[in-house]
Amino acid sequence: MYKLEFTLKQHTPIIHFQHEQDGATLRATEVKPKLDRFIIEKLTGQFGNNAFELFKANPLWKNWLIGNGEHPALDYKLKIESDGEILNSKIEKNYPNYLGNMGKTPDNKGFVINQSTFVSIFVINNDLKEKITQYFSLFLSRTNFGNRTSKGFGCFSLFDNSETNFEKELLENFGTVFKYIWKNSTVDLVEDNKYLFRKIQDEYKVLKAGDSRSKKDSKLRQYVNKLPVPLEWEKPVIQTDIQSFTPNRLNINWKNKNFYYVRALLGLADHFEFIQQKVTVHFTPLDKNFERFASPLIFKVFDKNLYLTVNNNHNLNQIRRKEIKITYKQNERDVKGVENTLKIPDIDFNINEFLNDALKNTSWKKL
Repeated sequence: MYKLEFTLKQHTPIIHFQHEQDGATLRATEVKPKLDRFIIEKLTGQFGNNAFELFKANPLWKNWLIGNGEHPALDYKLKIESDGEILNSKIEKNYPNYLGNMGKTPDNKGFVINQSTFVSIFVINNDLKEKITQYFSLFLSRTNFGNRTSKGFGCFSLFDNSETNFEKELLENFGTVFKYIWKNSTVDLVEDNKYLFRKIQDEYKVLKAGDSRSKKDSKLRQYVNKLPVPLEWEKPVIQTDIQSFTPNRLNINWKNKNFYYVRALLGLADHFEFIQQKVTVHFTPLDKNFERFASPLIFKVFDKNLYLTVNNNHNLNQIRRKEIKITYKQNERDVKGVENTLKIPDIDFNINEFLNDALKNTSWKKL
């Protein structure tokens, strides 16, 4: 049996449901399935079930699977330990980019950061050992761990990885990568994680929803407004609905009346809030086989560097033309008789083209 040993450096806190326990760190039950899937997809050049079917059809690779190869699980054992705890605390209320502590009954998850994390892998097959060794660093640059992974939580790398090599790995993994150029280069992102995640929250908000505080319109809305057949996003429809059952007068504006649920192109949320009106807007797909569509944008962090990447395994075709039912709650009570239905637009959304346009003349630099 071969033993592989990797020392990891943690760049952002992992959201952990057992943070109060000594030695809380990455969970092998999360890391191993993700590493298995990464290796299978990397070798086959495919994603998901297509990758697994190709993998087990190869006589050599099939021998790397556990048992008779019914499941995409590679035959090795993985052990994870940590050392030098830097941070272990409950997550404060309304922490940027974390949703679990926004309600009246916050969850009990917490942040964990360790000085070092040690991964030991025990494997019998020499060929499989070589592939794990070859791909492990690339796997870490691709993958975040814990909860809220697309928003930069749970970033790790090999301890001795360099910024230059990490950026090469990002480009190999994602193809499209933007790097944020900090105006204040003295910010320590490990010591001041809240500053980092507020920046991620603000940047993502401008891209998807806009920021009323800074009077920045949604870049996504601007994009669909400029299409050959211009579209308009869902917000005016929602505001009109809310105005029908609240005394508030809202600033409702639109460029055209070709309304769609546009924000879903950057991830389908199940709700969002109009805080001043104490209204929660809920989104429910009418297709019962379709529940969630994660954001195709993934934030990565390496030391003091912040990156925005695009998940190239994101199939936007699965959400095109889907109908979304919109309902409302005020003061946590259902609003009766007010609802709407909008479709997700049936467009060929080129996310790379969108980002190139949205991030030009900003602090983001394309690698």
